[in-house]
Amino acid sequence: GTGVIIDESGIVLTCEHTFRDFDGKQVYVILSDRRVYRSRILGRDAVLDVAVLQILADDRRDDHLDHIFRQFATVYDHDMPERVSWNNSPLFSHAKLGNSSSVRLGSRVLAIGSDVSRGNEAHAGIVTAHATRSGSNDHGVEYFFTDAAVYHGHSGGPLIDIATNAVTGILSHICIDAQSRDERNAAIAIDQIKEVLPRLMEGETITHGTIGKLSLLGLTHDLPQGALTAGAEIIEMESYSRAGRAGLRRNDVIVEIGGQEVKNARDARRLIDQAVIGRKLEIVVMRKGITRLTRKVVRVVPYAKGEQEEMPRLRVLDWFRIKFKLM
Repeated sequence: GTGVIIDESGIVLTCEHTFRDFDGKQVYVILSDRRVYRSRILGRDAVLDVAVLQILADDRRDDHLDHIFRQFATVYDHDMPERVSWNNSPLFSHAKLGNSSSVRLGSRVLAIGSDVSRGNEAHAGIVTAHATRSGSNDHGVEYFFTDAAVYHGHSGGPLIDIATNAVTGILSHICIDAQSRDERNAAIAIDQIKEVLPRLMEGETITHGTIGKLSLLGLTHDLPQGALTAGAEIIEMESYSRAGRAGLRRNDVIVEIGGQEVKNARDARRLIDQAVIGRKLEIVVMRKGITRLTRKVVRVVPYAKGEQEEMPRLRVLDWFRIKFKLM
C-alpha cells in the first residue's frame, strides 16, 4: 500500500485495509527517496478505512532487512541502491491537508501511489462524481470518484487538488460499473477523515455506533404538513432493524438526534456514528400526516454487532401468523 506524510514529526496517513490482517505492531516505511524507517500503528478506523502510522526516526540498522530490501529492489525499484539508507532525520517534508468541500465536479486532481511492479507514480485526472455511499448502514463514507489512473498498491495514496496543491482525499479502491464496465477510482474525502484524525493520532481504535440498516437523504423539498426544509429523510429501512423496531418508519424526517439539531443526512450519520455505544438515543422525527413531532428511543450498538443482529429469529407463533396471512 501507499501512504502520505501529513506532519513533520512523521505521521503517515494511509488506508486501514493495507494491513488489516497484520497482527504485528511494527511496519516499515520506504520513502520516495529510498530512505527506510521503522514505524508503528497509532490508530485505525476499519469502517472509514483509514489508519495513522508514526515513523520512528532512529539510527538503528537491521542487516536482515537490508538483505530483504535488496532482493525486493529487483521488483520494486530497479534504481534502489544495494544498501538501504537508514536515516535518523527528526523532521520530514509533509503534505498539506485541504478541504474536500471546495472540490467540484470537473476539478483537476493528481492521484499519487506506489505500485510494486511500477514504482512511484502520479496520474492526473478530474473529479467525475462526489457521493456518499451509505450502503446498508446508517453512516456513509464520502467518496470522490476520479478518472485518474489508479493501480493496485495505490491504496492510501493522496488525491491532490491541483488548484490548491493540497490533499483532498485518500485513494481507497477501484469500482467497476456493472453496466458499462468502466472503472472509477474512489478516494475518501479528507473532510471526513479530519473529523477522526485527532483520535487516530492519539492511538485510538475507533468504533462506530449504529441503530441498524437505513439509508438517509437530505431534504430536497418541503413537506406538505409544514415549512420544514432541514432534516434527514429515511428513504430506505428494514422493518426488523433496531430503528424499525423502535418505531421509525420509511419517509420519516429526522430533525433532532440526542438533543442536537439535524440539518442534513451528514449530520444524522455523524451524530449516530459518534453516539456512545450501549446508550439509548432519542430521535425526533416529523412524520407525514402528523403535525406534531414524534420521539423514538433507540439503543446504539457497535457497527459490526449491529450488522449481525439485524434479522431477529422468528418464533413458531410468528411463523404461523405469516403463513396464515399469505393463505
